[in-house]
Amino acid sequence: PPAPKAQSVHHPRIAGRASPIHARIHTYALMPAAEPRSQPTLPVHARLVDEMPEGGRLDSMAGVMHTLGSVEARYESTVVGTALLDRPVDIGALRTRVHDELLAFWPFRCVVGSSDGKAAATWREAPRVDVNSHVTSIEIKSEADLPSHVGDSLAEPWDWSRPLWHIYLVSFSDVSRSSSHSGACGASATGAKCAVVVRMNHILSDGVTMLKIFLCLFDGGRANAVDPPRRRGGAHGSSRALVSALRPVPGPLRPIFRALLSGARRFWVAVNGFLYGILLPILPGDSASTLKLASCQGSPGLSARRAAAAGTPLPLSLVKEIKDAFGCTVNDVLVAAVTGAVRRALEARGERAEGKRLRALFPYNMRPDDGPDPLDALGNSWAMLNVGLPVGRATASARLVECARRCDEMKLSPEAPVLFSINRLGHALLPARAFAKTTFDLMDKMTLLMSNVAGPADRLRLLGAQAPDLRFYATSMVGTCFDVLTYDGYLRPTVIGDPAVLGDSDAEALVQAFGDEVAALHAAARERSAAGADGYAADPVDWLAWRRLLGLVAITAVITAAAVTA
Repeated sequence: PPAPKAQSVHHPRIAGRASPIHARIHTYALMPAAEPRSQPTLPVHARLVDEMPEGGRLDSMAGVMHTLGSVEARYESTVVGTALLDRPVDIGALRTRVHDELLAFWPFRCVVGSSDGKAAATWREAPRVDVNSHVTSIEIKSEADLPSHVGDSLAEPWDWSRPLWHIYLVSFSDVSRSSSHSGACGASATGAKCAVVVRMNHILSDGVTMLKIFLCLFDGGRANAVDPPRRRGGAHGSSRALVSALRPVPGPLRPIFRALLSGARRFWVAVNGFLYGILLPILPGDSASTLKLASCQGSPGLSARRAAAAGTPLPLSLVKEIKDAFGCTVNDVLVAAVTGAVRRALEARGERAEGKRLRALFPYNMRPDDGPDPLDALGNSWAMLNVGLPVGRATASARLVECARRCDEMKLSPEAPVLFSINRLGHALLPARAFAKTTFDLMDKMTLLMSNVAGPADRLRLLGAQAPDLRFYATSMVGTCFDVLTYDGYLRPTVIGDPAVLGDSDAEALVQAFGDEVAALHAAARERSAAGADGYAADPVDWLAWRRLLGLVAITAVITAAAVTA
């Protein structure tokens, strides 16, 4: 049947404004799959049309991703969220939920492009959003095939004439057959009867905001979109570094040397971060390895399709036990687990990890702690940082101690704002192709990407069905990507990779190695706790802190002598 026309409804919060577009919210029609149904209207908490940026301009990171995606479809940036459900849900009810919740956010009602094909791309509100074509149903063999479906979906190019999102309601054929005969759950590992897969272009918003929007689909709506805990400071790593560095110092002198060592550390971290951010494009890349994509450019270059694997959920309590024993953060533990997983994978492939220089990219949230809720300020506000992975360290404990130090210094470093500013300047000044080439060259230097996002602590429901498992997958122009989502008291790791470096079985082995490394860290944490209250006693003396102090003293002496001579 023909679709009903879009309607306009008045909203008291925007009544009386001058511009006609500010005085209404478009309500988009659902195309009835069977019988016509009454047209739902946007809820009272809907985002307003006039929250679109003035003139529809793309934020700087969205502009970067649009530029890269316009070169070739394989460079489009896509994020996929999946939710397993313990019973089937009706696709009509899901479409209504999508209409009521997702269309409340302006990027989900907009397209990206230019009016004449030559001007800069901008957001433009679509005259109509057909929810039925954006929310479709498919069937795959089993729950175990869901990661493979995600990998296949990443190869689908985006239709830039439509809003850049799509949702699949996925049913499992083995569950359907078992249920029709015995009512059992079939071969599903979690008892899931179906899944919801939400595919979004990264241009819509940053990862933190996309997770929040994804959670708005579940029963309770926006109440699910809680802010994850954030740590910008460096209390843990600073404490660890100073404790181990101060071990040779007599007790009465420790407060004095603590202040000196801390000042020297901050000075050198600031200098190194600033210079590293400026010089990164000309610095050497990572060591060659079977996990590093030779180049994302040319042929074969980056593949559109990705191998994907979902690891066994790991109790968050176990990771917190490791964190407490080593005096670090959960994120430090996860970086160390990725480091150990990479070392295990290299060794399984016959490569030596010692002496290799491998780095991981991290999306770094640039939103201020006291800023507005991301759902009230949609957009991309992040920068890419990188941390060297100490894969050459022989033990899990040594890798964690070094990862904690490096991650802590990353938080203290000015590298993030420097890279963010350089990226914006380059995108504004360079021609699109030149900027894309510079970005590709930079990504070719890196080995992998890792993201860690905190989700809801309690289990969610979607249309009454429980969601025993949530996952997030994010693409990148590097060969290997780790993504970890914390949900319902468990870490839920996923791996996606370019087929040139990771086949489907390789991705499964790598995500399994992540779990094995967490187990090794847990064993080391228990040994450390059994050693006594001073958990830092096993750490070697941090001589790097002393070298930094001596370097600062030498620079100060030279400057002082020059000033006196002058």
